[in-house]
Amino acid sequence: MPRSVKMSPEAPGVMVIAADGRELTLRRGLTFNDRPSATAFFQDFAKAQGKRLLINKKKSGGAQYEYVCASRTPPCHFFIKLLKSRSAKSSHFFVSSFLAQHAPDCSGASKLTVRQATAVLLADATGIPNSVAISTALSVKELQKRLKQHSGEVISTRKAYRVRDRVLRLAAGHCVKGLQKLESLLQGFQRKNHDAHVAFESDGKSGTFRRAFLAHPFVARYQRMKGLQAVFGLDTAPLVSMHYRGQLFVLSAKDGNNEIIVLCVAVALQPDVDNWKWFLKNCQQAHVDFSTFIVIANRTDEFLAATDRMNVLSRQCTRHINLKLQEMVKNGATVQVEDLVCRAQAAESEAEFSSYLSMIGLTCPGAEEYLRGLDPRTWALYCVAQQLKLYGWTSTLFAPDETLLSLAPYELMQHYMKKFMNVTYNQAQHATKWVKEGKCFTEYCDKLLAEQREAAKFQVI
Repeated sequence: MPRSVKMSPEAPGVMVIAADGRELTLRRGLTFNDRPSATAFFQDFAKAQGKRLLINKKKSGGAQYEYVCASRTPPCHFFIKLLKSRSAKSSHFFVSSFLAQHAPDCSGASKLTVRQATAVLLADATGIPNSVAISTALSVKELQKRLKQHSGEVISTRKAYRVRDRVLRLAAGHCVKGLQKLESLLQGFQRKNHDAHVAFESDGKSGTFRRAFLAHPFVARYQRMKGLQAVFGLDTAPLVSMHYRGQLFVLSAKDGNNEIIVLCVAVALQPDVDNWKWFLKNCQQAHVDFSTFIVIANRTDEFLAATDRMNVLSRQCTRHINLKLQEMVKNGATVQVEDLVCRAQAAESEAEFSSYLSMIGLTCPGAEEYLRGLDPRTWALYCVAQQLKLYGWTSTLFAPDETLLSLAPYELMQHYMKKFMNVTYNQAQHATKWVKEGKCFTEYCDKLLAEQREAAKFQVI
């Protein structure tokens, strides 16, 4: 029951169960703080009956309002009378009389209001925190389809636009509140996980949000126990929240079971030199040791400038090379070209590498020209195969979905906090199981050993 509703326990009433499980009881003396609260309650009550209410304009106005069933032919005798208190100390509204039973031949039918349709969407998204994702990810047609799927009702295009606007307004208010609470969220996580490094910055004059950083609590432990492959993935992605436009920074790694672990994340306005330096500095403060790892990244000018004096050995992400080709040559970069780029990256000799680039040039000369302009030592395997162990890494391994990138900063950090804890729990479960089974290697290692044993049975002569 909403806080704006008060009931007199002596008055008999009629109770219905709403679709979301709420018990709605209508009785004389039911009190509301304001008329919109009363209208919302009556609408939900009628919807639980499979009906829809209207305000009887002929009998409404000033200090009294009458709500009737939307059935017209024949008219239904359902009604609720709402009066405004005459007390000088209070301006509340109360139910003076009602008839909650509909006529046997009532033709009224349920129809979602804008408020009710919005509630269905938010309930489908498991709460308001994901309303930002809904508002940006759903078109009006998708919104109508989603509502029909979860409520069984079809709304007009005009009403769908009004629903979307309402969701956006709710999301805007939630985003502002989230940014105000983000620093407290990070500090609270650090208090419960003492090894977790966090950082938060706001503008000194206006107090507006600038950037935030969050590290996995076990970053130092992973490296100290040599539980990671000696390769990091560094990447960024644009955040597409309707009310916050910025960049997500991510540092990823793989454990001994070849599973991806996100080690550090940050949110900032753009991937410029200053924000890259700030992110990498906080990674180091979280005990990330770049000196003993190879970093796979999109080697932009900003990234290279930020890592110039940091002793970071970086290699170009192949996925970003293909994305760059798509931007440059548009329709020229086909799936075949992307496949040849991956083959060129994995080439075992300079001659093989050059031949793949020539094949790319037959289809897309612009792509070949761009690739030959890149230093092969930064992305081709044949240049470093004997010096560096890459564990099969060719990209940053970061592939976020639209829903994740549609989250506001507060919800984004909450997502990664939960992800950190889930990964840690799963690793502990696996480790306990393997110890009990007497295993010396991870499941992934056992798989590799089995493949090697099978390959050893054959010899090419």
